[in-house]
Amino acid sequence: MRKPPSQYVLLVVDDNSSNLTILKRRLSQCGFRVLTASNGQEALNTVRQVTCDLVLLDIMMPVMDGIEVLKTIRKTQSMTQLPVIMVTALQDSKVIVEALEEGANDYIAKPIDLKSLSARVNTHLTMKDLAKENEEFLSIASHDIKKPVMLIRDVVQVIQKEHHDVLSSSEDLNEMMGMILRASNGLQDLIEDYLEGKVIEHGRLELDCTEIDLNEVIRDVVSINIGIAANKGIVLQMELQDGMHFVRADRSRINQVVDNLIGNAIKFSKADTTVRVETSDNDDGILFEVKDQGPGIKDEERSKVFDRFSSLSNKPTGGEISTGLGLSLCKQLVELH
Repeated sequence: MRKPPSQYVLLVVDDNSSNLTILKRRLSQCGFRVLTASNGQEALNTVRQVTCDLVLLDIMMPVMDGIEVLKTIRKTQSMTQLPVIMVTALQDSKVIVEALEEGANDYIAKPIDLKSLSARVNTHLTMKDLAKENEEFLSIASHDIKKPVMLIRDVVQVIQKEHHDVLSSSEDLNEMMGMILRASNGLQDLIEDYLEGKVIEHGRLELDCTEIDLNEVIRDVVSINIGIAANKGIVLQMELQDGMHFVRADRSRINQVVDNLIGNAIKFSKADTTVRVETSDNDDGILFEVKDQGPGIKDEERSKVFDRFSSLSNKPTGGEISTGLGLSLCKQLVELH
């Protein structure tokens, strides 16, 4: 159910004091709590200090125009987190298109039709609330699914261990148990990657950075994955440069990145191939590479590699589940560093 207008905070940004007064009066009459800013920097300071629900942002302002303010806002808040409606007297479609491409939710032209403005504000607040409800539902559902998925994995692993002789005597039964385990592993990865991505997206993930030995992290990850690779007939090799500089990073998060990239190489490689993990150190920094003999990525699909839930033409070679989230999560974690 929609909240009363008094529970929404709107920010109106315009360097013209008359426009600010008119818009604040009109929106206040609708019941909204209205804050104002007379320039771009003041607007950004308000957004950082106050939880706003929607921004009405003038495009033409001195010092910092509306497009620059919008770009800065979008570095930390998505279109559903903080809707931004651009306000412009310009008839230049290029400027309007640029604003929309930079993440504006909508625009309205001056002189402003106040009834139209109220309708647009209400529409975007409704969409914001629906998006929030959807995310909350998915988060709750994801958490609720984790426990039964883990239970399925544990039961299958116990059966495989305690009834190894029975499974060995039945190829079909052994394969079915393997399918259940792969499916539950894939679902577990999907849930964890989704939740992790949401935490990063909403700026709730804080890095715990220390001086770490990247080679040591890689050795730990390879030791976990070497058996998985061997089961697929894949050789997992390391060539790590000795005496590398330590890097300042969050060890657990870099571990996730390394594990995702190595796991991805194994997932898409065929039997009788090699996956090589290499590091090198030079004045520009440290290079970490995972090289496999898989099919590669088509030129027309490369732009989608880091998109969430991207579905590329290459498929895992051992029946594994591909969530479409792993590489997106890697990119987010690296950018966060």
